[in-house]
Amino acid sequence: MRDTIISTKRIEIIDALRGFALMGILLVHCQEHFDAFGFTGEANAFVAPLNSVISEVIEFFFLGKAYAIFSLLFGLSFFIQMEKQADKGIDFRLRFAWRLFLLYLLGHLNGLFYSGEILVVYALWGLILIPIHKLSTRWLFRLCLILLLQLPSLIYLGGLLLDPQTYSLTDLLRKLATGRFREMMVVLTEGSFTEVMAYNLWKGQVIKWLYYLQPINMFRIIGLFMAGVLIGRWGIHKDENLMVKYAKRGVWWGLTLFTLFFYITKILPAFGWEGQANRIATQLCRMYSNLGLMFFIVGVLYSPI
Repeated sequence: MRDTIISTKRIEIIDALRGFALMGILLVHCQEHFDAFGFTGEANAFVAPLNSVISEVIEFFFLGKAYAIFSLLFGLSFFIQMEKQADKGIDFRLRFAWRLFLLYLLGHLNGLFYSGEILVVYALWGLILIPIHKLSTRWLFRLCLILLLQLPSLIYLGGLLLDPQTYSLTDLLRKLATGRFREMMVVLTEGSFTEVMAYNLWKGQVIKWLYYLQPINMFRIIGLFMAGVLIGRWGIHKDENLMVKYAKRGVWWGLTLFTLFFYITKILPAFGWEGQANRIATQLCRMYSNLGLMFFIVGVLYSPI
C-alpha cells in the first residue's frame, strides 16, 4: 500500500512541475506578445515602469528556464512510457513514434496561429530518443554532457579567438533569419488574421527552424531530453528519498552554477572580445546560468532548502 501511495504522489509531483513549466512558457510568450515584440500599445506613466519590472521578473525566472524544465520532463516521460510498456513485454518504440507524429500534426496546427510554438520541434527531435534508448547509461551520460556543455560551440568560440573571420552554420542561420524576422513583424502587427495564418503556414515555420537549428539551441534541448532519460535510468523518480536528496543537491549546485556564469556574463566586456566571439561567449554563459537557475528552481520545488 505504501509503494502505491508513493507512486501516486510521485506522478503528481512530476505533473506539478510540468504545469509550472507550462505556466512559465505562457508568461514568456505573453510578455513577448507571441513574437509581435513591437506591438506593445501605449502605456501611461504608472503602467510603463510596472510593465518593465514585470517583464524583467518574467525573463529572469522563466526565459530559458521554463523550456529547459519542459525539455527535461519530455525525456523523463519518454523513459517512463518505455519502461512501463517493457514491464508488460511490449516494444513501445513504434507507438511512441506514432504519438510523436500526432504531436507534430497538433504542433503544425498550432503553428498557424503562433509560429513560435515548439511542439513540432519536440516531435521531430523526439525521434532521437528512440535509437539512443539502447545506449548504455555511461555512453548516454557522456553524450548528454557533451551537448549540455556545448562542446561544438566551445570549439567554435576557440576558433573565433584564434581567427575572428571563422565562419559557421550559426552565422549563416542568423543572417538568413534577420531579414525574415523583420518581415514577420510587419505581418504580425499589420496583417489580417488570414494573412498571419498564411504567413505562418510556411514562412513563419522557416524562421522558427532558423532559430532552433542553431547548434547552441538544438544541443541544449536534445541534451535535456537525454538528461530526463538519465533521471529515469537512475530511478530518481521512483524513490522519494532520492528525489529529496538530489533536489537538495540541485539547489546548491544550481545556485553555484547560476551565480558563477551570471557574474562572468557581466564581466565579459572586460575581456576585450568583440563581434561574434563576444556574442557566442555571452550566449554560452547565459545558457549555463539558465541551466543553473533551472536546477535551483526544480530543487526548491521538490524539496525545501
